Parts: sequence; C-alpha cells; structure tokens
Amino acid sequence: MLDKTAEAAKTYRRLECQTNPKDTSMRQQCSTSGATVAQSPTDVREGARLALAGK
Repeated sequence: MLDKTAEAAKTYRRLECQTNPKDTSMRQQCSTSGATVAQSPTDVREGARLALAGK
C-alpha cells in the first residue's frame, strides 16, 4: 500500500500535475495519481485498525 502511494506521489510530481496540465492523457494520469494519494490516509487508518484488532 505505501509503495503504491509513494509511486503515485512521485508520478504526480514528475508530471507536474500541480500546474494543471492541459494534455488529456496527462490529466488522466494526474487524476489517477492524485486519487491514490488522496486515498492513502484512509488506507493507512484502516490498516492500523485491522492490525490493532489482530486481523
């Protein structure tokens, strides 16, 4: 999970997504990477909850 998030963050920075690219394919890649990064706090919290529950 953390590898996936780290890779998505690297891709987001590499593509310079913060500059709001106009190219459609690049925007799609930015959207996918951004969604993965945005989901990471929830994934980490759920993983910690499961670990604490012994699952």
